[in-house]
Amino acid sequence: MKKAGAAPEKIQSAVDELHTLRNDLAAATVALESDEFENSLNRKLFDETVLRRMFVVPAFEIHGGVTGLFDLGPPGCALKANVVDMWRRHFVLEEKMLEMECTCLTPEPVLKTSGHVDRFTDLMVKDIETGDCYRADKLLEDHIDALLNGGTVAPTTAEEHRKVQRQADAYSPEELGNILVEYAITAPATGNQLTAPFAFNLMFGTKIGPSGTLTGYLRPETAQGL
Repeated sequence: MKKAGAAPEKIQSAVDELHTLRNDLAAATVALESDEFENSLNRKLFDETVLRRMFVVPAFEIHGGVTGLFDLGPPGCALKANVVDMWRRHFVLEEKMLEMECTCLTPEPVLKTSGHVDRFTDLMVKDIETGDCYRADKLLEDHIDALLNGGTVAPTTAEEHRKVQRQADAYSPEELGNILVEYAITAPATGNQLTAPFAFNLMFGTKIGPSGTLTGYLRPETAQGL
């Protein structure tokens, strides 16, 4: 506005409006992070509403579906279009940035260089009877939550458990395996014993071209090609 030669009162009005918006954002962030908001959200009802009103629909449901795959229904498509339109108005029209959209497939050398092939992993464990997989660090975090909320942990040792919980995603497979044994953690659904943690790469791999010699992955990050 200064470069365009706007009047000082207009510039001040715009600055005041930005300050108001920033304060509103800060207040909204605090409200979202508060226990009161967390307790007021009925997650089960929210999930049922989203499905019933077809914001999202389980993909291929009539053929049994696959956990984690969803299609956007009519209101979900409209919501996505509105978000993208707002993003485009701000960054492309107002900020004068250039929009790009890269291929969804990425050759393996790109992701090998970025470290995704070797390190874009989660540690998993399996139910030794059913073969069901679980994230090892998530099992540890949930188990410690239940332990602390159960009222059986002495205050003097509670902080030690919280420290283990905070570091759950930083342990090596061997360290995490020993901790799971120490806490006697079993499969949540069956109570069966679990395998030792193993690394699972989160990217979807495929072969590019008919020869099958070039490995590729669905891009793990939208900005990777950019």
